[in-house]
Amino acid sequence: EVYTTVRQHFESTSQEPLHIIINGTAGTGKSYLINCLRLLLGGSVRVAAPTGVASFIIEGRTLHSLLHLPVRGDFKEMEGSNLQKMQDELSSTKYLIIDEMSMVGRKIFGMIARRLRQAFPSKSQVLFGGCSVFLFGDFGQLPPVMDLPLYTSVTRSDLSDQGYRAYSQFETAFTLTQLFPTVEAVVNHNVAMLRECGHPIATIKAVHTGANAAKTPPDDAGGLEPVVMLARTARVMLTSNLWVEVGLVNGAMGTVEAICYKETMPPHLPVAVMVRFDHYTGPTVHDGTVPITPIRHNWSSSGGQCSRLQLPLKLAWAVTIHKSQGLTLDKVVIDVGKKEFSCGLTFVACSRVRKLKDILFMPLFPLPRLKSIANNKRLQERKEEDQRLLSLQETTAEPTIEDTSHMEWI
Repeated sequence: EVYTTVRQHFESTSQEPLHIIINGTAGTGKSYLINCLRLLLGGSVRVAAPTGVASFIIEGRTLHSLLHLPVRGDFKEMEGSNLQKMQDELSSTKYLIIDEMSMVGRKIFGMIARRLRQAFPSKSQVLFGGCSVFLFGDFGQLPPVMDLPLYTSVTRSDLSDQGYRAYSQFETAFTLTQLFPTVEAVVNHNVAMLRECGHPIATIKAVHTGANAAKTPPDDAGGLEPVVMLARTARVMLTSNLWVEVGLVNGAMGTVEAICYKETMPPHLPVAVMVRFDHYTGPTVHDGTVPITPIRHNWSSSGGQCSRLQLPLKLAWAVTIHKSQGLTLDKVVIDVGKKEFSCGLTFVACSRVRKLKDILFMPLFPLPRLKSIANNKRLQERKEEDQRLLSLQETTAEPTIEDTSHMEWI
């Protein structure tokens, strides 16, 4: 969808610039998408990142080098031959891709906005000088050094406030999600991403009653995990239907903004976790978040009555293909595994998005992996059932007037 949006803009005569955020953590295909956009846009795009390492990975330049931003000291407007040289260098540029957006602070973004206005003097009154800007990255990763994150609204210097206002103009966003075939792969990926958040990790233990309640798997405890690990900016999924009408349903995804304790600390349960959900239409607190509080699930076992009190949340940078069934995602990165150990596994994974172009397979798999699906015993049984149902459909017809003569009407 990102690629199509950019291609349509590139091929049209539209003069309105695009301002897009592409949200995706490590391993979700951001670098691949950047390379695809680079091939599409050719000489009209520049690719940059805030650090040398990040720019090297995407084969781009640092923002400081590309836009002649000061590493230290105050920002100054360019003039004379230096300004002319930059304008000549960027004369064919219509698109700017910025990777690792979490490391770009408000002040630096203000500098970028100011410098692009200088680079394109004929459109100096337009945001970014009329240049389309795409922000790639994950705000869950490390924040900017000695600067405020782009989304922070507190008032600071004029340059910093300009950066915040510029960021506020980005109203189009896409999120990349990763699907794995096994629970173990999902857990490993989510824990790795949690450690990269750069925030303290809270290990939250459920409160149990009843014999062996702590050993009961989540599926038998209302979806509640015995232990939940969270941190600010973590991607999470709701595991219980709290308010179906407004979107607080099992499978709803969001981002943790705060973990609230009153008197205790982890591993005890918090009072609430403030979550900003992706698709939610109900009431929120002032900052757009929703408080998620611990809930209790009761069940019976051979040892008697049991219960678990826990937050109905789990980490969701990645989810299993089974858990993704029923979800509609913007984009996915799929690991289908080495074999089709469950009938329909590959189909469910590939049908989570609206369009086939919104899928990236990583790692790639050989053709025999796909062909092996045809030999799946359950698939053969399912095809036989499909044929039986089709036959039933063909032989089942609604009664006509002539057919009703023998019926008794009530």
